[in-house]
Amino acid sequence: DLKTVSKALDDKKFLVDRIIQALEAEELAAHDDGIAEGGSEDLVVEDSDGSAAI
Repeated sequence: DLKTVSKALDDKKFLVDRIIQALEAEELAAHDDGIAEGGSEDLVVEDSDGSAAI
């Protein structure tokens, strides 16, 4: 049934989105710790089009 499959995929998407948010928060916290300790690393993230941005 397509409705069942759609719901299952929606549930999986929700879980993946939560994992992404947790990883982004962890990365930001690590970056903030680096700045607090005097680190000068640039944080590189990908724009929605896939190109790297600083």
